[in-house]
Amino acid sequence: MFRRSEVKFQGRFSDRKGLFPDRTGFAAGANFVADYQTQIWYIDFLDTWMTTDKTHCLNIWDIERESKVATITSPKFKSNIISVVPLDVLKLVAVVSLDKIVTIWDFKRKMIVVELDLTQGGIHTVVWSASYHVLITAGYENNINLWTINPNFLDITLQGKLIGHSTMVTAVQVVEKTPMVVSADDQGHIKVWDIRNLNCVQTLNLGLKSAIN
Repeated sequence: MFRRSEVKFQGRFSDRKGLFPDRTGFAAGANFVADYQTQIWYIDFLDTWMTTDKTHCLNIWDIERESKVATITSPKFKSNIISVVPLDVLKLVAVVSLDKIVTIWDFKRKMIVVELDLTQGGIHTVVWSASYHVLITAGYENNINLWTINPNFLDITLQGKLIGHSTMVTAVQVVEKTPMVVSADDQGHIKVWDIRNLNCVQTLNLGLKSAIN
């Protein structure tokens, strides 16, 4: 992946220097990236590529020029960033870190608009149902949480829980254009849910043949 890429002051973010609230940084113009980039994401509605590394920041790239054009830092990022999830309809981006919080960003306004504290249960997976405008989180427990974000006031509300796994949930995936969510646990059980009524509609048991994540 990207390493020690030379930077030129050009591209979409080259003239957007400044600070976010709470000393969150949005800086352009670092000379290189010293660390291997560990994950990469593409945000379609922003037409932007992002990566992260062990410095717990987000690097924004101009792929055509093979250069980094901005770095996003925040005191909220004290541990590894594990996922970046575009919330397309809301034009927001959820950033997930091992700090047990999900920060929801408006990158055009250069700010965090809302935070989701998941101290209880932790966090390892976040997915977004674009069809039903629901943010779905899973941590180190046997329940899955469903959240809604008010597009006007930008507050976040727990809509409900998917309850039925007897052991820790290890993976969650949305089936877009349907109300279906598929989850798996560490005992090899796969469940299909209808998020409209929070009901489990099917369970498959793969036993302990393989781990699912």
